[in-house]
Amino acid sequence: MPTAPFPPPIVTLGNQLRSGATTVTAEIAAAGARIDRLNARFRAFSHLAPVTPATADALDAELRAGRARGPLHGITASVKGNIPVAGLPWTEGSRLFAARRAESDAGIVARLRAAGSVVLGEAVPSGVYGGIRIFAFAAVTLGAILLVRPEGKATQSANAAQRSR
Repeated sequence: MPTAPFPPPIVTLGNQLRSGATTVTAEIAAAGARIDRLNARFRAFSHLAPVTPATADALDAELRAGRARGPLHGITASVKGNIPVAGLPWTEGSRLFAARRAESDAGIVARLRAAGSVVLGEAVPSGVYGGIRIFAFAAVTLGAILLVRPEGKATQSANAAQRSR
């Protein structure tokens, strides 16, 4: 049930995680439930990353021990589908790359994980490069954030789908 039009700022959520008002486990479960509820409508995610309970438990244990890795510790994130996430399809929205899987994380994804962030999946890319549509096979996102913020992009839509309350 939505409690506000937008989720709390990352700083607020980070403070809630560090204070114990919420847990990484709870936030991942809530984000997953929101994705399940909204992704069919907004098509924000093309692929979801498996997040093991052990990952969430380890991040929660670090917080309980007072060892937060930084302001992104426990914050869920999505990345654009043209950015490699280890083990996920790396299609860039094109049939040309339908069989390709990322063997390792892109540098930005590795840095997010090292900072304690939890990557939940890949946002649907537009399949448009230089103004030319190149055989996009993933349904183009409807842009959940576009409903209220016209400057939105696909990654923002995916973040909205996972973070909307």
